[in-house]
Amino acid sequence: MNREHRGVASEALVEQAIQVIRRKSDDKLPRIQSYMHAYPNSGLDRRGIDFLVRFENGLEIPLQVKSSTRGKRKFERAHRSGPFIPVVIASIDEEIGIIINRVIQCMRLAINKVMRQVEKQRSMLQRRIRSIKNRDQCNRYFAARMCH
Repeated sequence: MNREHRGVASEALVEQAIQVIRRKSDDKLPRIQSYMHAYPNSGLDRRGIDFLVRFENGLEIPLQVKSSTRGKRKFERAHRSGPFIPVVIASIDEEIGIIINRVIQCMRLAINKVMRQVEKQRSMLQRRIRSIKNRDQCNRYFAARMCH
């Protein structure tokens, strides 16, 4: 089987896994609202995204599907400077249960990374607000004494 056919088969397995995950409710992930499979040479596909999964809490997680660890390493090297895109390895000779667990693991990894980035931005914003408040208080209370 050539490389292109393996890629199509791997993407079909991951799509089947996403459909199974979507049907069953699980505490490991937020509920999947919808997903989009990128067409060949579409805008998503050119950015390195095979699936875009939307959750009910508003998060959107991109997924890239590869059929080997070598392909995963090559993709990660090529997309190192861009946004984080988790890679699912799905070989056609593996059981669907194993692929479902990999997809769940990749989604959890991406969700945790997004939540850490949001928390980091929130804490930076809170520090800025505190420093602005402190600066205003210093100007308000000590400006007159400093002039004399």
